[in-house]
Amino acid sequence: MTTLEADFNQVKDLDSTKTQGRLKLEELEKERDNLYHKLKDHKLSIEETASTISECEILKQELEEDAHWIVLKNLERRISQLKQSNMALKDYIEGKRYEQDSSEARAQAIELFGKVQEVLKKNLVSSTMSTTFIQGKIS
Repeated sequence: MTTLEADFNQVKDLDSTKTQGRLKLEELEKERDNLYHKLKDHKLSIEETASTISECEILKQELEEDAHWIVLKNLERRISQLKQSNMALKDYIEGKRYEQDSSEARAQAIELFGKVQEVLKKNLVSSTMSTTFIQGKIS
């Protein structure tokens, strides 16, 4: 019974339902037009992008065929190889420098040289004393 009453009320209120339907239809048509314009804009944007990409590809191809560009690319490749070679040589030199680090040997040599000097000084002092002692006995 309640469904019959609801259906009856709905049929009874047919004018307002028609009005709501028209409003909804207008709203949907506006949304469709809006979406259609957006679609057109997106298609134009896609066409412009495709056109720009094709222009870039043409320029890229022309550039790759240009003699100066080819020479420049070869020079850049050569520079890259030389940089790698330079780094390898620097690493090699640094490794050899580390292998031949003479700072420790130098420190030991200076220490030994100081000890030799002390021994020579002692010998010189003792020889000077013995010379003066001998000269004192002779005189």
